[in-house]
Amino acid sequence: MVEEIAFFKLRSKRVRVLHGAVFLVVLSVVIFPTTSLVQGTSPERIVQASQMVLQLDSFLAGGWIVGFFFFWGNLGKELRQLRRLWYKSTAQPSTELADFFKNGSWEKDARNIGTGIFAMLMFGIGNFVISGFFAVASVLFNGGALLVVALATLVSGTWFMLETWYTVHSFSDALGIFFDKLAVFLSKQS
Repeated sequence: MVEEIAFFKLRSKRVRVLHGAVFLVVLSVVIFPTTSLVQGTSPERIVQASQMVLQLDSFLAGGWIVGFFFFWGNLGKELRQLRRLWYKSTAQPSTELADFFKNGSWEKDARNIGTGIFAMLMFGIGNFVISGFFAVASVLFNGGALLVVALATLVSGTWFMLETWYTVHSFSDALGIFFDKLAVFLSKQS
């Protein structure tokens, strides 16, 4: 039964490569045309484009904040439920379940996954902030290259945001499935 309780698998290498390829295509589609359009553009147009990037940055950062509290709250609930089940398992005489939780690696894995997801989430919002700084700098210095960097960090931040939401959602779903299996296991033990 212990093998059946293992609950989270990382995405396959194929899926990760596919996501990375999609990111690189989107980044290329944004960066290369922008680079060619920015050369020889008037400072007024750079200012307007930078303002648009800054507004889009603000919009995405607001969405990031809403998503963070939604997804992170759900993940926190699931991890607290996992801890409660651990406490319950120590009180029940089931040897298989107690062996699973005695291992201790589940707790370390859950913390490592949570820490990794949190770091990726912070990297995503950090990209939005950096993009905003580059957009402001492109206005101050009339720099087309700074505008391109602002767009690149905006695309990177968006990609990290979507990837982490996907990961958090997948992990929460995996925990839900784990809890369902564990509930059936515990009901059979009673």
